[in-house]
Amino acid sequence: ECEIVRANFSTDKSNLMTFDSVGLSFSQGSSDVLLVTFGNYRHVPNISSFFGLKFAQNNNISVVGVSAGQNHWWNTPGFIPAMQRVREFAAGRPIVTYGSSMGGFAALYADQWLEPVRIIAASPQTAIGPAATWEKRWASDVQKIDFVQPDALAQLSDRAEIYLLYDPMHKADAAQADRLLGRSNVVRLPIPWGRHPVLQTLREAGCLSSIIRAMVLGEFTPQTFGSVARMRRKSSTYVAQLAMASAARRTPNLKLSLA
Repeated sequence: ECEIVRANFSTDKSNLMTFDSVGLSFSQGSSDVLLVTFGNYRHVPNISSFFGLKFAQNNNISVVGVSAGQNHWWNTPGFIPAMQRVREFAAGRPIVTYGSSMGGFAALYADQWLEPVRIIAASPQTAIGPAATWEKRWASDVQKIDFVQPDALAQLSDRAEIYLLYDPMHKADAAQADRLLGRSNVVRLPIPWGRHPVLQTLREAGCLSSIIRAMVLGEFTPQTFGSVARMRRKSSTYVAQLAMASAARRTPNLKLSLA
């Protein structure tokens, strides 16, 4: 069932609709594309908190934020009707999906309903629960989920260009990302020592907004990403992880945690 918390979804500057434990909020911009963002894992889930809305508003990009009232990895009855509503609202406009971690799962998983032209997946889980028994993070949340589809790639097409940002030095994230590699439509964008999620490192480096904006608007080039290698040195996360790795190499018995 869809509960309309605030009406006039297509005309209000900002509003909220809920579909079971999935929320939608819209903000109008001047872009030709519609950005659809998906919330990430939260220790205290909040259906009124939306990932990427401030970024979209600051860049005058039309956006629908999709929030999670629970950490369900989008395996919830409200997800499909919510995606159908987003597709109706797009009204033929090109769609770009964007998410980090659990939101990255959704950005990929939603491909079959939204048919996006581009997918931005940062440190994504590509599988969870029974489809990724080796994934031990978030175990207490995962065991509560009644899974419909634990594999975000099960129905993933080759239609969209997929920007995959992740830390290849982070074992769990690399294992998730490896499931996407080999596809011709995947643009691999490794950020060594960026940790989980890598967006924090890009934010600290001061280049997150410009990179994501270029991806959303179809203006991204290898040169755009090349600046990350230089700018990431401004990130305290990157510097700390690099220092830990260097210490571990000098002291073999030192345990380095990248979880």
